[in-house]
Amino acid sequence: MTLRTILLIMALAFQAHAQAARFNLTGTWDGNFMGGSNFQLSQEGDNVVGKFGYGNGDGFARGNWSDGRLILILTPTPTQSPCDPRKILVIPAKGTATHLETYVLDLASGSPYSGNMNRNSPSPGPAVDYPYAAELKNCGQLFTYDLAFDTNSDKLKGANWPILEVLTGLLKKDQTLQIQITGHTDSTGDAKANQDLSERRAKAVMQALIQKYGADPKRLTAKGYGSEQPLAGNDTEQGRAINRRVEIVKQ
Repeated sequence: MTLRTILLIMALAFQAHAQAARFNLTGTWDGNFMGGSNFQLSQEGDNVVGKFGYGNGDGFARGNWSDGRLILILTPTPTQSPCDPRKILVIPAKGTATHLETYVLDLASGSPYSGNMNRNSPSPGPAVDYPYAAELKNCGQLFTYDLAFDTNSDKLKGANWPILEVLTGLLKKDQTLQIQITGHTDSTGDAKANQDLSERRAKAVMQALIQKYGADPKRLTAKGYGSEQPLAGNDTEQGRAINRRVEIVKQ
């Protein structure tokens, strides 16, 4: 086998791995959960944002591809106070570009179930202005699966984090707003190490807000909870991925 052949095989393998890491979900989709649902999603890099509709209303979606899966937050009617319970979808980079099998966690009941999504069109429809301010005000928190970390590390992946830029703008606009950044892990491994990691990740997000975006440090605090506050069961890969998170909590 020549060196050129080896390099070609390596290049194709790298390309296949990159494609397996995520799909581009830009387009319109139908889902079989919430009594039937439809999505308009736009993806730029690893970030996904959009709108969805279902039997009782509509809402907004946002998420980020990391480690071969997309975690997508569905927030029904975020302008309503208090906001309706959210749902979290875990979408693996498997299947085809037109059909995706999803793990769905209903935060209203804490119950997971399986669903699927089918792409109807590559067109995502009109651009979406995501209502971060309304979600934070009415829901009291932002789940930041938009942020990703290296495994067992407090190092944020990437160099720009739109959700943190938006949050800094909200802090500057509302001088009474106080924020706590909370870190959470799954239950895998040592509890003390998980507690330490959750604290370091919360502090890393706080430092990014301060150093990169100019947020006022006097209005920010950081706290780690380790694995004490799971959203999902730790007995599945999807549940563990949901539990590994940082939240922005309105004080």
